[in-house]
Amino acid sequence: MQRRQKILKTMLYSGMLCSSILSTSCSKDDNPLVNDEPVTDEHITLNQVRLHYRDWGNPSAPPLIILHGLTGHAWEFDEVASALSDKFHVMTINQRGHGDSDWAEEYNPEIMANDVADFIDELNLGKANVIGHSMGGVNAWWLAAQYPEKIEKMVLLDINPQVISSSEIVGLWQEYLAYYAQAEYNSLEEGVAEYMASYEGSHEEALEIFATNNLKQNDADKWVWKFDAGNLLKWMQSTENTAQEQLEILETITCPTLIVKAGSSPFTDISDMVQMEETIPDSEMVIVPGSGHDIHIEQFNALLNELKTFLE
Repeated sequence: MQRRQKILKTMLYSGMLCSSILSTSCSKDDNPLVNDEPVTDEHITLNQVRLHYRDWGNPSAPPLIILHGLTGHAWEFDEVASALSDKFHVMTINQRGHGDSDWAEEYNPEIMANDVADFIDELNLGKANVIGHSMGGVNAWWLAAQYPEKIEKMVLLDINPQVISSSEIVGLWQEYLAYYAQAEYNSLEEGVAEYMASYEGSHEEALEIFATNNLKQNDADKWVWKFDAGNLLKWMQSTENTAQEQLEILETITCPTLIVKAGSSPFTDISDMVQMEETIPDSEMVIVPGSGHDIHIEQFNALLNELKTFLE
């Protein structure tokens, strides 16, 4: 029971630190690795779903697409995107059901990989580099398997087939999403306060900013969460008990692949990550010590060094 509660709390708060930490403690003025490349917010309709994405400019450079995790969003990768935008045309996508993108009827790796494939086609990107974190990593490996002609290189951040296949993890996500699906508040302040009520960490201000940015008013003037909490469980259910199928998909990937294991992640086991490295033909694995699941936040500099070495 204690392990279950620990993992659930990690799910509630780990990924949700991202964008707010960037805005409060990792400004461009404080971090010389971050560039001043202008970013624009764009929309594109694919498969009848309107998607929001952030375009970091430099369109003549090799394209690089970044995919967030379940209930995550594009803004959490602002620092990574900015730091890579001098050498790449970086685009961070709010995948269907997340951020300012539309909600949808269906969520699974195949459909969301198709969204990205069509994104590449619509923007005439040719072959793109792809970074995927957690759920975004799974969508990325489906993309690489189904559309090898569209992928130059791929990076998978702290995810493996065993995690998404686990019935325990699916059950935890069911609790998490069911809670937020029914949540509504009379004011923005009430929503932020309720979200923070059980938080025991040291990033209160950062989490308050994140929650503020992740709430919206509905037609009844109630404040609700932006991500599609009522339906995103479909994504997890589509991967439950599919570890062997996922490994067979990984065997077909032909692009160079970097697998990044968070050294202190509560989700990924080292033996499972090694198995994934042995399964993907042209792959290598690195371990980032001292990092939880959100490597791009907890060990930004170490991750950036690995990304630049591999991608450039």
